[in-house]
Amino acid sequence: MQLDDRSSSLLQELLSNPSVKSKNLEHKYGLSRRQISYSLEKINDWLEGQRLPKIERNKQGVFIVDATLFSAVPNEVNKPSTKKYTFSEAERVELIILILLSRSEELSLFHFTSSIYVSKNTILNDLKAAQELVEPYDLSIRYSRLSGYSIEGVEFQKKKVID
Repeated sequence: MQLDDRSSSLLQELLSNPSVKSKNLEHKYGLSRRQISYSLEKINDWLEGQRLPKIERNKQGVFIVDATLFSAVPNEVNKPSTKKYTFSEAERVELIILILLSRSEELSLFHFTSSIYVSKNTILNDLKAAQELVEPYDLSIRYSRLSGYSIEGVEFQKKKVID
């Protein structure tokens, strides 16, 4: 198992600044508390696989990093990643709108999950956010079993969304 880019960055941050608090990481990386917890779980799974001690977090949001990690981990984490780029939520929402506007076939959840590399639930949440983004232009994102996802509205408004 290899760490994803976000988890790898967080691990590097924790090793270079072990006194950092969860709140600081949330602000620095633009992540939610849940995303930090999820990445910490991934990091700890990876550390366990490497037979290294886990990183703990106390109730005040301070991380407890075992001293052996400082010498054992840096070489592993600094390896160049061959993973695909992970889009932020805002980028995913804009990409979904672009895909919908340039569609040449019926679009299903599978099309979005396979092109953006996120789960179905993430796509569904991003579709809701995309709907909120296109509503001021009098456009709406619709789904039908026959034609899949599409953006409905006046063509001129569709062009304005892209600008």
